Amino acid sequence: SWSPDGSSIVYTTDEISMQSKRTHGEWTFNLKILDLLTDSVTLINRFPGSNNINPLLDKTGNIYFLSNQSGINNLYYYNRNSKKTFECKNLASNVTGISTQAPALSLSHQADLLLFSTFINASFQISQGNLNDILLQPVIYTSSTKNAKLIFPDLLEKKLDLVNKQIEQMDDSTMQ
Repeated sequence: SWSPDGSSIVYTTDEISMQSKRTHGEWTFNLKILDLLTDSVTLINRFPGSNNINPLLDKTGNIYFLSNQSGINNLYYYNRNSKKTFECKNLASNVTGISTQAPALSLSHQADLLLFSTFINASFQISQGNLNDILLQPVIYTSSTKNAKLIFPDLLEKKLDLVNKQIEQMDDSTMQ
């Protein structure tokens, strides 16, 4: 995602997984910012071991992104000045694209709106939220920040199976 002034880009990378030479198990994604004026790259190391995807820069240069650190994709906000992360609490949880890493967010700088997709009752829905109305709850880092993935692994697999089955049904219906 480009910054509104065109001076930087925020993006998702699997570089840490690659550097640790992971050959088995889950590869995870982190966020980086490329400053085009200084040619410097900064790692935004939030929720290590989680997938941090779909980053968007708001008009002040702060970042909205998705992370599965709690076990499902939720929306988070990273303030670049304070280096603090907040969970966006009054929007839908389980924000997701058609696949695990597919884009699920879009941001309007002019209208201060965030559009996002969710998968509810076996269908995708697009919703919107006003950036000024989002309730930001500070994320407190503990050793159990990622517990939901450990406590509910079967539930997560069922969710992914449901999405995959829905995609297969859509494929079957278009081939007929």
